[in-house]
Amino acid sequence: MLNAWHQPVPPFVVKQGQRLDITLWLQGDELPERVFLRAEPDNEEWLLTMKAQRHEGMRRYQASLTLNEGEPTRRYCFKLLWADRQQWFGPQGWSPTPPGQLAQFAVDEPDNGPAWVAD
Repeated sequence: MLNAWHQPVPPFVVKQGQRLDITLWLQGDELPERVFLRAEPDNEEWLLTMKAQRHEGMRRYQASLTLNEGEPTRRYCFKLLWADRQQWFGPQGWSPTPPGQLAQFAVDEPDNGPAWVAD
């Protein structure tokens, strides 16, 4: 059995300048060979490789999502790969297919708007 932990709030999502550092925690007998952060800034799929670290019997996977591109609402999920299969992880849990756009994790990075807009 594989357990996963992620919420779109700190400490799982931390803003560092012009990027979001996103973390996924996994624990289980059969950990994936590779983990990707999947996002769609400007409606183009990005698969960002997540770096793994061991920590007290668990694995911590981390990747950074740039804030320089895309819409203010950042939607993302996780793609996990084994030699013989793949799984997706989103807010509703595990799935053999990617979750729909509205069924993904979402972080709203406030948009200040253009300089010509009056406060």
